[in-house]
Parts: sequence; C-alpha cells; structure tokens
Amino acid sequence: MAKRVRDIQSEIDEVTKEIKYVDEQVRKAEAAEAAVEKAWIAVRATLCEIAKKLKRLDLEESERVALIAEQQSCVAEMERLSMKEEQLRRDEEQLRRNEEQLRMKEEQLREEKLQANRTCGGRRVATAAATGSLPSLVEAMKAALTDMGVPALVQAASMMAQLQLSQFDYSASKASPSRQGESFKERLQAFYDNSTDDPTQHQHLLRCMLLDVQLPKTLVTACHLFKRCWKAEARVVVGLTDINDARNGLLLFKPLAHAFHDSRICFTSVEDDGEIQFKLALLDSELEETKVWDYAAEHNLCKNYGASQVGHYAATVTFGELHGKPLVFTNSNRPHQRCLRFQHLQAMRRAEASNWLPKGGGPTQDVLCNAEEAKRLGVWLTMAAQAPPPPDADDGSSATD
Repeated sequence: MAKRVRDIQSEIDEVTKEIKYVDEQVRKAEAAEAAVEKAWIAVRATLCEIAKKLKRLDLEESERVALIAEQQSCVAEMERLSMKEEQLRRDEEQLRRNEEQLRMKEEQLREEKLQANRTCGGRRVATAAATGSLPSLVEAMKAALTDMGVPALVQAASMMAQLQLSQFDYSASKASPSRQGESFKERLQAFYDNSTDDPTQHQHLLRCMLLDVQLPKTLVTACHLFKRCWKAEARVVVGLTDINDARNGLLLFKPLAHAFHDSRICFTSVEDDGEIQFKLALLDSELEETKVWDYAAEHNLCKNYGASQVGHYAATVTFGELHGKPLVFTNSNRPHQRCLRFQHLQAMRRAEASNWLPKGGGPTQDVLCNAEEAKRLGVWLTMAAQAPPPPDADDGSSATD
C-alpha cells in the first residue's frame, strides 16, 4: 500500500508539471492576443487618417487612387487580424479546458492518495495490535492519526479552517487571476448590457463600469467579487452555487481590479435619491495622488499599451479622484451586495492592520445597511457553518437566490 501511495504521488507530480506547462501556454496566448488587438487598433487608426485625407477637395487623382489602395489593404489587414485573433481565442479556450481537466485529475489523485493513506494507517494499527506491543501500537496510532485522521477531528479541523478569515485574504500575494477565457467576461457583458455603441469595435473595446469609458478589451477584466480560487467555499460563505454567477462580477479596468483584489479599494452601497449606488472607497491613503495608469505600469498590467491608447481620462485620473465615484450601469441588473460587503469587510481588516486608512477611518457604516444586518454578518463571519449568509438589502432575496 505504501508503494501505491508513492506511485500516486508520482502521478500527482506529473500532472502538476503538465498544469504548469499549460499555464505558460495560456500566458503566451494572452500575450499574442494582446499584440493582435494592438495591431488591429493601429490599423484602424490608419484607416481613420486615410478617411480624413480622402475628404480633401484639393486631392489629386493619383493621390486618391493611392489612398484607396492603401485603404483596401488596411481593410484586408484588419480582416486578417480579426481571423487570427479568433483563432487565438479558440486556442486559448482549448488550453483552459485542458487546464481544468488536469486540475480535476489532480484533485482525484489527491483524494485517492488520502484514501490509500487511511487504509495504510489502519493496517499499521491492526498489525501493531496483533503483536501485543504497546509502544509499537502507540507509534502506529500516531502515524495513523497523521495519515488518515479521526473523522470527528478531521471534520472539526475542516470547520475551523473554514472559519479562519485569513484564508479569504484580498491581497496581491494571494491573487487568483480569473482564468476563464472570454466566457465569464461575455457573461458579464450580457448581464450588464455592457457593450460599445460602435458595433464595428465590440470585439476590441469594452467599457469599464467605473470609469465609464471604452478601453482596449484586454485592459478590461472580468473581476470576481468573491474570488474564483475560493469557489469551494462560495456556497458556505456567500451562498453562491456558481462562482461565475454574473452577480459575482464586474467589468473593471485592470489596475482597478488589481487594487480591489489587493484591498486598496472597495465599493460601498449608498442610497441616493431612492436608488442604491455602489461607490468606490479608497482604503489606502498613500494612493490618493497616484494615477491609476501609473499603478497599472507599476504592476505590469499595461499589456504593452501606451497612455495615449487608453484615452486622457484613464491615463490621468488618480485614485483620490475616483473616491466616491459610483459604478455606472446601463440596465437594472446589479451585483450581489453580500459579495461586495464581504470584500469590504475583509479589505477593511487588512487596511486597518496595515495602517492604510486616512484620518477618520474607513467607510464601514456606508456598507452595512442596518444594525441587525451588521450583527448577522458578524455572526455569519464567525460561525459560517451555522449562520446563513445575509440577504441582499436591495431585493430582500436570500443567499440562495
């Protein structure tokens, strides 16, 4: 049985290597997509310049012919780039499916190893008991507890681990990129009706729901509010049966999504003229004068784009200027308030521990709608196994909606 455990571990090691390789291929595919998108935007800019020149009244016929030829060449190049981008996306989706299958296999192998360890531990105890040697029986029981555990203790330990809020740490060191390809992003686009007004650019531009400006699509990320890496706990903690529920996400400019997942910002729910608004709250006072685009450059989030390619507002706005700015919605759909509250409370814990907060503290009272809900949320965070997640205040729905 011990040999079987070693064999399983060898299989796990091989699968882990495969996952790492696929992950590297995904990163390369993402970089290639960004390069193609950048080239497409450059060709489109050239087409715009050609269109301006063709409107000139003093244009000679030879110049007009040359410009039309260049225009046709640019159109053909855009079509080629679009086809290449589509192929890259299909390749990336396949890689992600492969990665998901490998992770499932890894999980199955680990479960198999656990079962093998339990069987092996039980046999050691039985053998030691048969020999009648008390010291050997004690040692065998210690080993068995290490390998297989006692069901009640294992269950208690699992519950304790579940209740440790530190595991739900919104920090860059524990960042879990949303490796969902276009599927989650497209789900959010459809749910929030978030698309560009220009149908010719819908494949290449996407609106950030906070800045409310169109940006290159690769610079707008589908941001999970309750992180995807915590999907196993999503049901217990925030009542989500699907981690990719559209109400568990927002479409945000990459540096804003990074700051959200690093506890530097959060969103508070505030009633304004009878309508619930979700306003950005800056938790790290040192970022007040920092431009969002400079933050993107510092964290390698620019995807080879320059400031001129994202527009004046996105390139110059600071985090301090965004404090209090509400998310902009184009329909009646809204994110889960409980997911935003959870991130807010966890981010506040980290901000307080790190002494980031400005004088006067953070926006704790904004996010908690009433004392009873605050009490329930506190109980829920402390006793997650017993207390149900609090309902969303805007619709009175339960956590299972």
